Amino acid sequence: MAAPKLALALLPAALLIAPLTTSGQAPEITIKGSRGFPLAIKKLDGDSGPQATQLLQADLTAAGYFRFRNSPESSFAAEGSTSGNTLTGRLLSPDGKELFKRTYDRGQLVRNVHQFADDIVFAVTGKPGIATSQIVFVGTKSGTKELFLCDYDGNNSRQLTRDRAISAAPAINANGSQVAYTGYQSGYPDVYLIDLVSGARSRIINSPGTNSGAAFSPDGNKIALSMSFAGNPEIYVTNSKGKSARQITKHPAVDSSPTWSPDGRHIIFVSDRTGNPQLYSVSSSGGQPQRLGVGYGFCTEPSLSPDGQRLAFTVRSGGSNAVAVYHFQTRNSQIIASGGAEDPAWGADSKHLVYTKNNTLYMIDVETGATNRVISGMGRISEPNWTR
Repeated sequence: MAAPKLALALLPAALLIAPLTTSGQAPEITIKGSRGFPLAIKKLDGDSGPQATQLLQADLTAAGYFRFRNSPESSFAAEGSTSGNTLTGRLLSPDGKELFKRTYDRGQLVRNVHQFADDIVFAVTGKPGIATSQIVFVGTKSGTKELFLCDYDGNNSRQLTRDRAISAAPAINANGSQVAYTGYQSGYPDVYLIDLVSGARSRIINSPGTNSGAAFSPDGNKIALSMSFAGNPEIYVTNSKGKSARQITKHPAVDSSPTWSPDGRHIIFVSDRTGNPQLYSVSSSGGQPQRLGVGYGFCTEPSLSPDGQRLAFTVRSGGSNAVAVYHFQTRNSQIIASGGAEDPAWGADSKHLVYTKNNTLYMIDVETGATNRVISGMGRISEPNWTR
């Protein structure tokens, strides 16, 4: 009943999901319904050229928009040169016109190549890339639940917390400068904020009861979360400092796991008010929640795509967890990963999802089904969240 009303606040979609490949197969990077954009990558010149060329190829393959050609004829063409860690990159259109030429000097060659790749994706498709993005997640490698951060491809991983207490439910803001999470350092579940630039950490919410599931609004100015200081867990919205809490839901049931619409006007959350956990939509200023009919009787962990066209969530299927995606325009859901898959989170391009399965973090292109392992060996991995 609620889907049509919510869809009015979201962008229309006309995308379908292609059949999945298994993670053990080489993914075919294509776009369903098209052959992809033809792209030729010329070997980058300079002392770091071979490494930079390999990195660029990997980033643009993962993007999933291109079919690669040896000749630049009738193709987009990426070329450039390196000098140490500095990269100068150029993109030409199929008719030979220069679309852009930029020098990247962010200190690390990998960072420069990632930015060049994202600039190519945006110039060709008009959509954001994922190469410069980062993923925060929970891992138990140290023996307790701690927070870790890695690049989109699993590289450059580092441990963010060393609390020797439970650290859970991390959320990273859109520009990747802050992480909010629930920590039990005091013995109670409080919300902490980490500044990823300075490394500073502060406790921003320590209300009595449970404080969990923090989610940044798209503009980063607000946080939605579940708080129980008034009794049962309800959805609240605070400012980015955890202050001025405003109650959004009011029901004897447990309301949790908020995710924002791209315009910040709606929040989708989980509630067991009908018995089993289901997905509901409510105005971010409060009001009467409406249940989303997504076709499953047990739904948790919602993640709304940045373009507002699709909703990913965890369901029970075949005796284990699975990740499903609901399309607001077609009002249809489809399981995209099963066999214990859970914890979905969208990337900036609204095309890729990460999820966890068997102590491993995977990334899937929901349009082609191409699936790749991002990172493992971090103990039990859970609750990923991705910069947008």
